[in-house]
Amino acid sequence: MMPDIESPLVSVIVPTVNEADNIDPLLTRLTDVLRSSGDPFEILIADGGSTDGTREKTEEWSKRMPVRFIAANSGHGISGDVLVAARQSNGDAIVVMDADLSHPAEKVPDLVRPVLDGSHDMVVGSR
Repeated sequence: MMPDIESPLVSVIVPTVNEADNIDPLLTRLTDVLRSSGDPFEILIADGGSTDGTREKTEEWSKRMPVRFIAANSGHGISGDVLVAARQSNGDAIVVMDADLSHPAEKVPDLVRPVLDGSHDMVVGSR
């Protein structure tokens, strides 16, 4: 999926450590929502050293969707891993969400809209 040059790109960063069981449900919901929104997107799995197949599942997704595995391993925990991925993102708007779907994928378009339309610099969601 090549983004239109005129369209802003949404980057979704998902920090992970041993989330193999959640990768398929997460990426299924997230890609469905993002494709429906019409905004070009990329999903970056910012991994902190998984040993359970998280990488392999992500790489399978990357063959058919704009999904990338980032071996973050920052040594600075979840926030450090997110920053490693953010530096490698291409997005005009960046969303960070948990892999366990405790952050509903369906809310991503609502979160990025104020950033993409220029009315806000940042939006914070809360459970």
